[in-house]
Amino acid sequence: MSAAQEGSLWLRSPIETAQALFQESGDAIVVVDPATLRIIDANPVVLKFTEMTHEDLVGSDMTDLLKSDEQKMGCFSTLLETGTFHSRAGFRLRTNRRDHWIPVSVTISRMHFSDAQPLGLFLIHDMREINEAKHRAERTADELQRVLQSVSDCVWNAILDPAGQLQYVYLSPVIERITGYDVAHFLDEPSVYREVVHPNHQSVYQDFVSRLRGNRSEQLEYQVRRADGESRWVSEHVNCSQAEGSHLTHLFGVLTDITSRKRSAERLRQKEAELAHFSRVSAMGEMAAALAHELNQPLYAIANFAGTAEKLLETGGDTTARLGDINRQISGQALRAGEIIRCLRAFVSKTKGVRSTVDVNAMVRDSHKLLLPVARDEGATVRLALAEAPLNVNVDQVQIQQVVVNLLTNAFESLRSKDAENRVVEIGTAMTEDGDVQVSIKDSGVGISRELVGKLFEPFFTTKESGMGMGMAISRTIIESHGGRIWATPGDECGTVACFTLPLHQGS
Repeated sequence: MSAAQEGSLWLRSPIETAQALFQESGDAIVVVDPATLRIIDANPVVLKFTEMTHEDLVGSDMTDLLKSDEQKMGCFSTLLETGTFHSRAGFRLRTNRRDHWIPVSVTISRMHFSDAQPLGLFLIHDMREINEAKHRAERTADELQRVLQSVSDCVWNAILDPAGQLQYVYLSPVIERITGYDVAHFLDEPSVYREVVHPNHQSVYQDFVSRLRGNRSEQLEYQVRRADGESRWVSEHVNCSQAEGSHLTHLFGVLTDITSRKRSAERLRQKEAELAHFSRVSAMGEMAAALAHELNQPLYAIANFAGTAEKLLETGGDTTARLGDINRQISGQALRAGEIIRCLRAFVSKTKGVRSTVDVNAMVRDSHKLLLPVARDEGATVRLALAEAPLNVNVDQVQIQQVVVNLLTNAFESLRSKDAENRVVEIGTAMTEDGDVQVSIKDSGVGISRELVGKLFEPFFTTKESGMGMGMAISRTIIESHGGRIWATPGDECGTVACFTLPLHQGS
């Protein structure tokens, strides 16, 4: 049968077609008398929903079968007189079971005929599945909201326009715990968040926002100032998504309060500084005898020169030239003693972590002067192989000098089993291929096996009978905190080569 023939059959058989739709519809259909609201007919779906027979339903009152949850819906007679009424919900369909009603939506229509009385038509749709889905979605939303409230991170999403204006779509309630302002404060006026950013970090935050374009991820740590004036550290991670051809960027972010982590890191830094200071003081204790001997030499020389001057004065005569020479000798020895004291005081002082630009070559020379008495005591020869040009680095000088002293002390101790003529330590400085500054300390001592080299910088590892195993671990912490690295390798023939690198100062 052709489509045209099927269309002709539809036109020739509207009553048969209506009967088929009535019987096969997936929704319940009830036909009533508009005047009395008595049920005239009901399709099989009505019988299935209500668990009633056709005979039970026909002739019964529609108002007994269908109830409205809202009084404002009015009576069915009024609704039928107004034409067609649509509802999404708010009605209940009675079943044959006691006090059991089915939630439904209803469409009410008044049908007019040219040769018969008008009829009322109730099209009833079962809302149970839809309501259950809605309740599941609400429960899921409630559970998600509780989860978002319980986590320590603030989850948010926003839209960023080409002008850089941010419009928050959602902010989890954790934002109030972090900033002291409620969610509405930022949703109503998104630009106020920039006012929450600490003044010291405004510029870096602006740069951060300016990078939120296209499809990329950005992260920044900065400070915010809470409503009560307290400053807190936060970490913000943002994923950007921008559809092709769109001028708007969708942002999905996580804001984490890292104040406790920052404070813990600062406390750890202070403890490491105290431990490093203790290590330096301990090193001075080990070098005390050699330093006392080194200081005794200029002091003894000063005393001798002073005695000679006194005798010259007692003899009388013209002793001006001789006394001038003695005075210069006394001055030179006093400066020598003062230089030893200066190096010692600088080394054992408590550093405040202030970094400055220093020449590594000069720093190595100071360390060499400081440990020269120890080298003499150990019978070691120290050779300097320093770069000709200055190698400037931005560091905490006391901390880096501590690393050099630790490495030199270990080198001297490794020489004790060697003959006097074979006790050599060489300190070198150079530029690496990567553009870093490298300091190397090579000794001719007993060396260390390749198996133990990897453990050399681990805490509490030591090859000494009385060692604590902290000196090299502290050295690694210091170097890594300066952006460098430290390592050791066995020498080519004997001994050990210890090296560390530091980033070259950008102004060099």
